[in-house]
Amino acid sequence: GLEPAYQIDGGNVTWNRDSRGFRLLTEAEWEFAARARQPGPYAGLQAPDTAAWFDENSGGSPRAVATRAPNAWGLYDTCGNVWEWVWDRYDANPETGPSVDPTGHWSSDQRVARGGAWSGTRYEVRTAIRRAGDVMEAGNDLGLRIARSLF
Repeated sequence: GLEPAYQIDGGNVTWNRDSRGFRLLTEAEWEFAARARQPGPYAGLQAPDTAAWFDENSGGSPRAVATRAPNAWGLYDTCGNVWEWVWDRYDANPETGPSVDPTGHWSSDQRVARGGAWSGTRYEVRTAIRRAGDVMEAGNDLGLRIARSLF
């Protein structure tokens, strides 16, 4: 019963920012939620083994959700296990655009994934890490986290 957040016209997807429907987080929203106002590099925690599944501890495959420590706001798996798609287009140099919740360069055909995955190194599951990906890409190391705008 919610108004859709996205309008799809062939291969063109636009976001209706006034909608209260379910949507992907922006990259800035994702990072704010993942860090939970804590200084640690792994979702506000200091040690990757307590916060994330990655190549050294995953056993070579994705793991069950919420089996590592949550961040300070109770969010699980913001680091490791699977990369999370966000709405933003990939911009290799995001500092060149708007400084408040930028959404990447309009001409980019790639989107941003955040958080790292079970197959990455301990360095790659830090909260700061981001990667570019084709929106048609699929795999057992990709996922998403949904959000709703409430106001």
